Amino acid sequence: MGKSWYAVNYWYQKYTISLHRSLLN
Repeated sequence: MGKSWYAVNYWYQKYTISLHRSLLN
């Protein structure tokens, strides 16, 4: 369960970063 949580957290941060970038640009 721990690994799956890390995977979700990783993809979540990656998605939010790309989203903020698109909003800034």
